[in-house]
Amino acid sequence: MKEIKISANQLATFPEGTEAKKKAIIRQQKNPSPIIVARYAKARSKMKRTYSDKGDIKHIVDGIEELKRIIPETDWKRNDKMVSIEALTRFLRMGLPDFLEKVPYEVLSKPKISYIIVNGVKIIVSPDIIVRINIDGQFYLGAIKIRIAKSSLFTPKQSRRIATMIHKYLEDVVANDDDMVSKKMCVALDVFHNSTITAPSKMKKIFSEIESSCNEVKLLWSSIA
Repeated sequence: MKEIKISANQLATFPEGTEAKKKAIIRQQKNPSPIIVARYAKARSKMKRTYSDKGDIKHIVDGIEELKRIIPETDWKRNDKMVSIEALTRFLRMGLPDFLEKVPYEVLSKPKISYIIVNGVKIIVSPDIIVRINIDGQFYLGAIKIRIAKSSLFTPKQSRRIATMIHKYLEDVVANDDDMVSKKMCVALDVFHNSTITAPSKMKKIFSEIESSCNEVKLLWSSIA
């Protein structure tokens, strides 16, 4: 059987999806488009550079000015430009998460592995930035996954699922023996919702939902061409 995989964003919305929506997600995963153009790529890149450069907003300001100079050739590109400018403007107002403002942090290189495996399903987590901080000799890991979507906002519960998957990813893929993964530093950031939601202090219930969704993904996977 071909590997079963799904993105963290799609899995986060899976429990609330209609049967038709769930099947559409699986069909898309089984038959991906050969040409995938990432939306809002410049905006996301500038946000990541801001985090990497200790919160320097110059990257956001530069990104807005660069986007303003672009002359879109299609409606798709015009929409991408306008939403990207709005996203960067909103991001500028949000500021850094508290844990990045209070202590110095190290930005880690992106691991080769971008996924976790839960109940035989490969979940593509791929955080936008991973950080390590040192507090009194103890190293803590955290990560942020940025969501830029104007038309489909996540509910707080869906964002908590994302943050929980980030926590699992850091534990399984990134953490060394000396590292502790901090729930408060596992962040699902939704730019248009103006929210930064962290992993819950008790993750058992949320992770049980993720496991159940993975089981459902497996069942649907075998029934869809």
